[in-house]
Amino acid sequence: MSKSLVYIFFIVSFSISFTYSVEAQVNDAGLWTGIDIEKKITQAISVEFNHETRFNENISEAGSFINEFGVNYRFDKKSRISVFYRLNAQRQLNNMYIPVSRFFVDYLYKTSIKSIEVNMRIRTQVQQKNTFVFDSDGNSRSAIRPKLSFKYPVRKFQPYLSAEAYFPIFNYEYKPIDKLRFAIGTEYSINKQHSFDIRYMVQKEFFTKNPVTDFIIGIGYSFRF
Repeated sequence: MSKSLVYIFFIVSFSISFTYSVEAQVNDAGLWTGIDIEKKITQAISVEFNHETRFNENISEAGSFINEFGVNYRFDKKSRISVFYRLNAQRQLNNMYIPVSRFFVDYLYKTSIKSIEVNMRIRTQVQQKNTFVFDSDGNSRSAIRPKLSFKYPVRKFQPYLSAEAYFPIFNYEYKPIDKLRFAIGTEYSINKQHSFDIRYMVQKEFFTKNPVTDFIIGIGYSFRF
């Protein structure tokens, strides 16, 4: 695949995403800001902390405060498995924040097609609307989330496209898919330790009474040492 075809691929994908955003009914605009800190313990093992604040209602209120703690194990340069616990202070309709706990396991495989880096991730998660995941209030939710992304490094920049789907499992009602996410963005590496990420994302809900489409700007900072 030549560089010209890669540029065309990114331009066409961005145009499709932009057209979809303009034509679709705008339900909400959001801003997600985050920080990611990863500490290497050995060549294979690292620990990680992520914080994210998500603003919704046309970026007028803080909808979620998310903290994640996890461990990564690298089998080799191409594959990795991660185990994480996430605590989300999630805003409710009565303006109260309720803790939502989540455990998830990721398997990531990385390969390349010519100059394009391809990342494939499978996430399995279970969450509960309180501090105990396995409680008896009936709010436990589980899902499988495959994600595919393409990166094209250009010096310190890594422009990318990604698509992610949410498939509920062990659900009491028929719901083959919960939501889809499409994103276009770029990472910028200052050096091996510090990097930034900016992206534009469309998130669409399915199989619900009042499906919401979110148009989100994401800004993140990563520190790895």
